[in-house]
This record gives sequence, C-alpha cells and structure tokens, in this order.
Amino acid sequence: EMKPNNQKKGDGKSYYGFDSTGLEKAAAAAKYLDGSTNSKQAFELANKKEESKQLEYKENIQKLEIERTKIAEEERRKTVQYETDMAKRKAEYQVQLDLQKEEEMLRRKEGLREERRKRDEDSIAKQEQLKMN
Repeated sequence: EMKPNNQKKGDGKSYYGFDSTGLEKAAAAAKYLDGSTNSKQAFELANKKEESKQLEYKENIQKLEIERTKIAEEERRKTVQYETDMAKRKAEYQVQLDLQKEEEMLRRKEGLREERRKRDEDSIAKQEQLKMN
C-alpha cells in the first residue's frame, strides 16, 4: 500500500507535510457560528476586541514616543547645562590668567622702578662723594 510522504498510518490528515487539522477546526467553528443565532454579535464582539487591542497598541506607541521625547529633552538639557558650565569655567580660568599676567607686569614695572631708583640713588651718592673729595 502506497502512502503519501509524511502520512502516518491511520492518520488521514497530513499530506505531503501539510496538516489540515487547523483548517478543519476553523471550518467547524465557522459552520457552528453560521448556525448560531448569536453569530453576528460574536463576530462584532471579536471585531471590537481587535479594535480595542489595536487602540491599546497605538496608545502604548504614543506613550513610548512621549517617553522617548522626554528622554531626548532631558539629554539636551544636560548637554546645554554642561556646555554652560564649561563656558563659565573657561571664562573664570581666562580671568585668572589675565590677572596673573597683570600682576606679573606690575611686578616687573615695580622692579624696573626700584632698579631706576637705586641707580639714581647710587648716582647721587657718587656725585656727593665726588663733591666731597
């Protein structure tokens, strides 16, 4: 006796790798619903459940999009805050450098004045000593 591929002995539902059990169950359910007086309501209920599920998915997508936007805004705020802090630090450092340069310049000027004063004093002392000799 020849059997089609994959057919099990005593099982007439599987032909060439295709299992028709699901189709048979669906056909039986459709036949039952066709005969039922509540089939229209059952179909409408199933449609409403599907619509409700779709709305729930859309709502979840919207919630995720809102959350993503919040996270992006928070990251942007942190970046702006960081850039502001860095600009402030840079400005403070530049002010400190400028003050140090100014202090160094004042010290040099003071040193030059002191040298000039000493030279002048030495020159006056030499002139007075020459006058005394």
